[in-house]
Formats: sequence, structure tokens, C-alpha cells
Amino acid sequence: MKKGKIFANVVYYLFTFIIGILLAVFLPYFYMLYGESVSIIYKSLDKGDYTTAISIVGGYYESEYTYQTDFENGGGIVLFNAASLVPAVSENGETISDAKLHKAYSGFVYGLKKNYNVTKEIYNHAKLIITDLDNATHEISVLDSDSNKDGKKDTNATCLEYGFMYIDLDQDTVKSLKKIEIIDCDGNVFQEVNLSLDFSEQFFVDVSDFVNEYNANYKSDKLPELDKEFREKSDKYCISSDGVVKSSADKKAAIIVVVYFVVIYLIGDLLIGNRYTIKFFRWLLVKVFKVKFKQKKPKHSEVFGHDYFCKLTIAADVSEIDGFNESLQVRFSNENGEITYVLLKSRNYTETNSVKAGEYVNLWVDLDDKYVTQNLPDTLEVEGYQKTITFKILKRED
Repeated sequence: MKKGKIFANVVYYLFTFIIGILLAVFLPYFYMLYGESVSIIYKSLDKGDYTTAISIVGGYYESEYTYQTDFENGGGIVLFNAASLVPAVSENGETISDAKLHKAYSGFVYGLKKNYNVTKEIYNHAKLIITDLDNATHEISVLDSDSNKDGKKDTNATCLEYGFMYIDLDQDTVKSLKKIEIIDCDGNVFQEVNLSLDFSEQFFVDVSDFVNEYNANYKSDKLPELDKEFREKSDKYCISSDGVVKSSADKKAAIIVVVYFVVIYLIGDLLIGNRYTIKFFRWLLVKVFKVKFKQKKPKHSEVFGHDYFCKLTIAADVSEIDGFNESLQVRFSNENGEITYVLLKSRNYTETNSVKAGEYVNLWVDLDDKYVTQNLPDTLEVEGYQKTITFKILKRED
């Protein structure tokens, strides 16, 4: 291999290998941060696996939902008993700590993509109206994204792309639930849900000690023991985890990385390598699938015509057959006559004759039927003053 080709190979594979390593390291984190969790929630809701969907959100939850109903036009709503994580903010809206826990009915309104209009750039009225058991009403906005970048929230990102909205109805905002009205962007009632929940479930009693301690000091040494005590009270009490998301992200990243390395090898092999790929597939077609390729006729210029003789050697390679000791005859012919070669073991299956230059056809081989020849041309071009034809003898495969 020439020095320039060696240098090109080193530079190419070093560069692409470094890129591949970076993909392997950072791609799983990219999938986890951008879209994988939302994608898993969407797929879980679509097949009715509500518990997997809520397990990704964050905080504590009870694995059996406390309320679920389907809408007549498709989709539905599901709510879980939860102690969910939210940013802790001061009265003026500034974040004062990493997060706090609050008791809530958390869940999803799903199956909305075809029916619910949530995007409107001006005067968007999309929201939830909650009526509690005392008939007091509370408005909760569902808008979380700015579609036209004008500084005002005018849509719900997950609803727009995936057809679901996460809702978190906390005890600080609503003391109970009697009715939930889902309002679209034009102010119309899309769905009305009647229910009766008042945070009296045992989950909220059992989680109180942990919630209170966490909100007092989220670095408290008491939290691990309180966490253990809480989750031991019921096998339905769970804590959210990114395990499902991480596993899915790792699988996607692994597929991308493997495909990347295969592609860069193929490109490198074809452009600056020894083209082992082409050689492998040619070997596979010939050896495994028994495909016979037509011999290309050599292009040559007849400088001297055919009025001369060539020292033509024909040799048979029998190395792939153990104990082969038979003789064989190879014959070609044209309009001027024929040439015959008798190949014997005593001559190492090689014979040299003086043959008049020209094109010879009508190949005929006198050989036992249990053997076949390979690389023996159907059309023999006799040219030049010296030429050697070597072919193989193989055992026939039934």
C-alpha cells in the first residue's frame, strides 16, 4: 500500500472513530433529555399502560389509578394519587429552592391530537376549570409553549405533537374535585368530567411525613428512613424512575452507533480501502449461491493481426481435491481448426503448445461428471507471444 493511501486510511478511521466514541457517550443523554420520556409516555397512554406513563413524571405515586374515564369521541383522562415535584418559588415568582413536593391528583388527558384545539396565537382560552365539592371554581392554564416566539404562551407542546397533556391538580390549589371542564383555545367546553375526590385516600395520609420533612429540608438525613417507611406501607406506593427512559435511550443510541460504524467502514473500504466488501459479496455469490459470472472478453488491439503463433499454456489446479489423479482433455475450435490439450498428473496437469493467434470457442472438457471446472473461459482469446490459462477443478456438489 502506498504511503499516501496509508495516511488517508489513518486520518479517516481516526477521525470517524473519535466521532463514533462521542456518539456512544453522549447520544443516550441526548435521547433522555430531548423527547424520549415524552415518547414513552405517549406510547404507554396509547396502549392503556397508564402506570408506566405516570412513573416517568417525578415524585411518589400510587400505581393503581384513582380515576379514569374514556371520552365518547376518543381519548380520556386518568388521575393518580401522587406527591409530585414542583419548583419552589417565592411570592414574587422567584425560585427559592430546587424543588418541593405537594400532594396532588396527577395524570394525563390523552388522545387529543385530532379533536382538541389548543393552539391560538391571540386570545387563547385553553385551560381547565375545576369545580370543587364546595362549588368553588379554579382556573388552571394548560398553555406551556410559545409557538410563534412572541413572548406569550399560546399552545401546549405535548398536546400539539403527541396529543396528551400532563395535569397536576394539587391540594394547595384545589381542596377537592367535583367537576373538570376542559376548555379549548376558543373558550368552548371540549369535555366535562364529573367525579368526587377530596384527598381522603390513605396514600395522602401515609406520604405526609416524608412530604413535610422534604419541604422543610430537602437535604435532611431523615429522608432515607422516611422513604423506606412510606414505601413499606403498600406495594402500590412507588417512586418515579428514569429507568425505562434510560433503557430505551440506550437501545436507540446503540443502534445508531452500530449503524454508524458499519457505514463508515463500508465507505472507507470502498473509497480508500482494499474493497474487501465487494470481494466478500462476490465470494458469497460464487461459493455459497453458485452464481456463475460471464467472463468479460478482453479488449485488445490487433496490431499484428492473427498471422502468428502464441506459446499457450493451459494448467489445471487440482489442489482443492484430495487424491485427484485422473487425466482430462480440454478442447477449443474455430473456423480454422481446433486445439486440444491433454492434462496428465505426470505433467502436473500442465501442457504448453504453439497455437495460432485468434479467437477459439466451442469449449469441450472430457472430465468425470463428479467434477466441474472453474475459471475456464467459454471463449479463448489467443494473443501475444506467450499466454497462460489456469483453471480449477472442483468436486461437484449435488
